[in-house]
Amino acid sequence: MAKAMQMTNRRLWADGALLLIALLWGATFVPIKLAVQQYSVLGFLGVRFLFALALLSMLSFPRLRATKMTRAQVGKGLLTGVLFLAGYVFQTYGLRYTGAGRAAFITGLNTIFVPLLLVILFRSRLQARPVLGTILATAGMAFLGMDGIATGSWHGDLLVLGGAVAFALHIICMGRWGTQCDPVLFTTVQVLAIAPLATLTGLLFDGPLWPIPTAALGAAAFTGLIVSGLGLLLQVWAQSITSPTHTAVILATEPVFGAFFGWLLAGELLTQAGFVGCALILLGMLAAESG
Repeated sequence: MAKAMQMTNRRLWADGALLLIALLWGATFVPIKLAVQQYSVLGFLGVRFLFALALLSMLSFPRLRATKMTRAQVGKGLLTGVLFLAGYVFQTYGLRYTGAGRAAFITGLNTIFVPLLLVILFRSRLQARPVLGTILATAGMAFLGMDGIATGSWHGDLLVLGGAVAFALHIICMGRWGTQCDPVLFTTVQVLAIAPLATLTGLLFDGPLWPIPTAALGAAAFTGLIVSGLGLLLQVWAQSITSPTHTAVILATEPVFGAFFGWLLAGELLTQAGFVGCALILLGMLAAESG
């Protein structure tokens, strides 16, 4: 009885951690959008994850002697990090061309992609709920596309959609591999892949990354230290307790927070068609994991 109660409490803490992550993610869309309007996308991501790497290195250094990772675990951590970076590259480029609220709802489609990709990659049993969720979300995307070019474009939406697929793959890899070793070290290895890769590609394609505008530096520090550093660490810990699909449905609240902060910080307003589209996408995400 006591053991069952302890496990329930751990799951509640994990759910709370994932909900906090969703809130933090939702709060980042507006500052990121403003940052990449005056600074390069790859440069921003490089600086962001350098902040995250600095924080995680301090946390992981004391554990290096006590806990060792095998080469296979390091390789899996690096691959998981590359998927995370791919998600942010697509999402951040997309934010140049679409609204923060729209991007948040489209990113939330990873909730549907998780069970579908589990079927494709690992031959999990296909259930009716993900299919229903996909239908509803597709209809929502169609309505969202009618929201008008003032708040977004299909070009930006498709880029963000590519990011949602990458984030879904990241959630799956975190669930399958993140529980096999120390969560702090696994998180650090992910960021160790992201920070130099984003920085080097930024230098290659966008030129010198300094000077960086103050607003972009502030956004990089906030998203790097709080969201990518502590947030990713919390996600690894939470997914050691709960499943990838359960993780995805809690993170489905991210679009709601994203739309709220888009309205609060940037005054973004959706048309009637946009509201219908967002509602259908949210229903699709909930339908995919309900029951």
